[in-house]
Amino acid sequence: SLKIAGFSRSNRQALTSGTGEFVLKDKANRDLILYSEHTVNEDGTLVLSIYAKYWMRNWTGLPLFYQQRLATFGNRLAAGQSETEQQPLPENPQLWYNAETTNKLAQPFMYSYGSYDLFGNKTAVTIASSKWSKAISIESIGTDGQISVGDDLGRSFELGVRIEMGSGAYHRTKMITFTPKFILINKLERVVFYGQQGTNSRFGLEPNQKMPFHWREKDQDNKLQLSLGSEYTWSAPFSISEIGEFCVKIARITKESAVSSKMERVIKAQDTYLVRVEVQLSREQTIYVILKPEAKDCPPYLIENLTDYKIRFWQKNQSENVPQELGPN
Repeated sequence: SLKIAGFSRSNRQALTSGTGEFVLKDKANRDLILYSEHTVNEDGTLVLSIYAKYWMRNWTGLPLFYQQRLATFGNRLAAGQSETEQQPLPENPQLWYNAETTNKLAQPFMYSYGSYDLFGNKTAVTIASSKWSKAISIESIGTDGQISVGDDLGRSFELGVRIEMGSGAYHRTKMITFTPKFILINKLERVVFYGQQGTNSRFGLEPNQKMPFHWREKDQDNKLQLSLGSEYTWSAPFSISEIGEFCVKIARITKESAVSSKMERVIKAQDTYLVRVEVQLSREQTIYVILKPEAKDCPPYLIENLTDYKIRFWQKNQSENVPQELGPN
């Protein structure tokens, strides 16, 4: 029989050639089924291999919980997990992550179904105290996809999912890997602020810092905006779901002048900051959004004022229509 922490001792199995099952029950009387394979070497040595059919690998940095959606027995929280651990996340995503917790969560979690319905058994996931995701099958090897998890605060957590067989000693186990769909990486030499278009939730990212990103409000457009602080405008919103490279402009507001008895903000042409955005897809189905400085001597567009007049221009449909000023010649 087997005994592991948090579970009662399993049933007994005879050490003969072939396969077997060990059923262990957690404190809530839920079953974790481990499997055994008995083989005999040429020299007569009996080899006993014990394995879990599934390993859940949580690389999101957030507490994930798994629910078995069984066609015959209804819905069950995975054996070894507890509802009391499902605590709400703070408002600030900077408080969601720390190295110790992330490393602990990344440890493989042994998982099993209580029935053998290959097509009926599915799994749903939740993050902390969020709602449950749509149930998915974890049987198809080589499958890549994504799931979305919402919560009562309107946040939307998007995760990448990858299903593959283990290698070496773990070749009998299916590895189900969950990753954040988006990770922001700041390669600028200064703090950059980011936020979802149409929301008031804005957060900072230090130089060389990387941070998983999740949408603050699922009912708003899934587009990102950048800024460099209170003296700067927010960039035009842009999608981070399309793989490629592009440039966004962040302008510094340097002048206020009285025009028609009201204050008007104006941007000098030389006070703009260009950010190169690289959107890359990894093998684990994570999209990396890398923010880099753009060379000022090679801008994507160049506007020359060859008139004798001062002109102002701005980008259409930008969230802050602050005009940019360009002097004569």
